[in-house]
Amino acid sequence: MTRLPILVVCLAAGIALNQRFSSADPLNSAAGLGKANAVKDTGAQVYNVKDYGAKGDGVANDTTSFAETIAAATATHGTVQIPSGRYVATIAVAKGGITIQGAGEDATIIKPPASTPATRVVVVANSDGTTIKDLTIDGNKVERSNEKPIDYALLLYQSNDCIVENVRVTNAEVIGIGFSASKRSKVFKCNVNGSGWQNITTLNNKAGGCEGSVISNCRSTNPGYDCIQVTNVGSVTVENCYLANSPFAGIYVATGARNVLLKRNTITKCYTGIDMSWGTAGGSTAGPDKSEGNVIIGNHVTRCEGGGIGTASNGTLISNNTVLDTGVGAVPSYTLLQQKPSVAAGGRDYRIGDILTFVGGQYVKPAQVRVTGVDAGGEVASITVYHLGVYTTTPSNVISVKGGRGTGATFNTTWNGRGLPCAGIGVTDAANVTITNNISSNSADSTAQRYGIALFRLHTQPSHLTISGNTLSGNAVASVSPLMRAGGHLETNGVKYRGN
Repeated sequence: MTRLPILVVCLAAGIALNQRFSSADPLNSAAGLGKANAVKDTGAQVYNVKDYGAKGDGVANDTTSFAETIAAATATHGTVQIPSGRYVATIAVAKGGITIQGAGEDATIIKPPASTPATRVVVVANSDGTTIKDLTIDGNKVERSNEKPIDYALLLYQSNDCIVENVRVTNAEVIGIGFSASKRSKVFKCNVNGSGWQNITTLNNKAGGCEGSVISNCRSTNPGYDCIQVTNVGSVTVENCYLANSPFAGIYVATGARNVLLKRNTITKCYTGIDMSWGTAGGSTAGPDKSEGNVIIGNHVTRCEGGGIGTASNGTLISNNTVLDTGVGAVPSYTLLQQKPSVAAGGRDYRIGDILTFVGGQYVKPAQVRVTGVDAGGEVASITVYHLGVYTTTPSNVISVKGGRGTGATFNTTWNGRGLPCAGIGVTDAANVTITNNISSNSADSTAQRYGIALFRLHTQPSHLTISGNTLSGNAVASVSPLMRAGGHLETNGVKYRGN
């Protein structure tokens, strides 16, 4: 996947999501838990985890009790009832048609054990028609800081027609809520905060995408990357969500996504508000379709540092959005995008999989690397970038690190600066884009937003643009920019467009 931060116009290497999904998680076995004291099933439709030995005291490992309760509920397509409490467990649903019902997001809390082989806290795999509602999933990343990260707090995998409602996810080590090849599923009234990577993401795999799925009325704040990411999945709707404080995008639509609808979302204090990458082909080609069918309508985007709404996808409709004060609070920042940190000193006693955090500099989010190779003494031999980081002042080389199970490793790297064109609406390379009836301006007391609409050429000149009926007053430099190259350099030739 190639990531293009549209409004900063920086061709970037992508964030490599782990695409290896298992159909079910390995479950911990916990001594003393089981069905010895359980109430025997008599065909009832509600199965209380306390009847199967769950303690919910925040200490005992309740994984086995949850597994047995889910097995019983599956036989009758019943409901797994989770009373108030703090449950230490991982949960796997391998057959569909059941409901997992908590007592409320402030009452029922699920968190993984400090040490577990599970790669998801809650996973629904190959289980159509499953509902999860009224609970909190705490990713427990503080207690698990030296363990292999759990990839998802909640994952729907090849599970269609599912509902995730009124679920709060916090402290996820990597992804908060993810769904892969799960069609017509709905994430509704969920609150996701502080995930290490994306808060909410839709994924595709060999079984297909997430066509017909909806992310609605959710709150997504303070992620490590994007508040919401939509990958090459097709026909996904994100509507009526509140998204804030992302060091990357409020909504990132990755290369190849088609027929994505983004409507009536409120996005504030992100680096970019909506970042829609190239169409079906991506990269330096315009793609085979005159239109990828993506629609951005009725969104309210404010105070995003680098840009408000941007697209490089052919045929995008951008209509009736309000974009205000792009660039407020903006400062130059740096990430490891396209950079390749190298090992200066390998240290000792590290293990493959250790996550090492850079020390030094001033940052919104520190950069991290994952150890991928060690020698017999635990000296680091190879690494990959785990988190790009966002810095206003970078660490000085040689860079020391913290975390992992060893000591003494140091690294060298270069840094990729992010541009700040501060455009309300941007078009990069794309053709057949329609921009109508938007407000893209500075507020009365602001002069940060430079352009109401900015036109960028990275590989090919934007063409066949319709720009009409927009309110573009109060921008610091121009209502519509001349054509610009990557980095904000003006082209000598202009772009023809119809109306304004």
